[in-house]
Amino acid sequence: FIIGGVVVIAGSLLWLLTKDAGKKPRTTTDTVVEKPELPKIEYGWKAPAVQDAAKMHADAKSGNRTPLTVRLSGADLWAAKRGEDDPAWDDLDKLEQNAKLELFVDELVDASNPKGVANWTPYNGSILSEDMGVITVRLQCTPAAGGIEKRDFEWRLRQEGERYKVLAWSRFEEPVKVDKGGPKSMKGVEKVELSDGSVVIERTPEPLAHLDSTSP
Repeated sequence: FIIGGVVVIAGSLLWLLTKDAGKKPRTTTDTVVEKPELPKIEYGWKAPAVQDAAKMHADAKSGNRTPLTVRLSGADLWAAKRGEDDPAWDDLDKLEQNAKLELFVDELVDASNPKGVANWTPYNGSILSEDMGVITVRLQCTPAAGGIEKRDFEWRLRQEGERYKVLAWSRFEEPVKVDKGGPKSMKGVEKVELSDGSVVIERTPEPLAHLDSTSP
């Protein structure tokens, strides 16, 4: 009786072990959820704001007044330039506002000014900052007439829809670095702008110290 019971138990175990032998093993696959790729934000030369500022130089050089006019923010430009007794932009009628815009365009297309926008062609640039909707762009430029001299221009823009409005522009110059080696190391040194717009560093001539070997 005991032997028979052992045989029954052994047979049951063998059946349990072999009943799924012909079946394929169940596999589990993990579901991979791909995260959407975030759009790349461009801050270099290809950034729309940088390209828009560069186009201001191109249109200024070509004298394309219409695209220059529509990209200027007359209110901001006038607010920075007007005197205490001058009326605010909103107090000017339409004809007066258009006249002010024309003056700003005149400044942009002025080829007689060696420091002017029209005389410099951007070859590189980037966004320096974005603050309260105002974008500051710096462009590296070379002379439009040709040459290896380099100048930087800074543009302040504000996006309005698909267009950027120009709030201000200026030529950027690196400050003169003062040598910390001694109090007399940079005495009399100053930055001088020549008539062609180039900038040089000059030092005021000083008398040479008297040497014993030279006659008085």
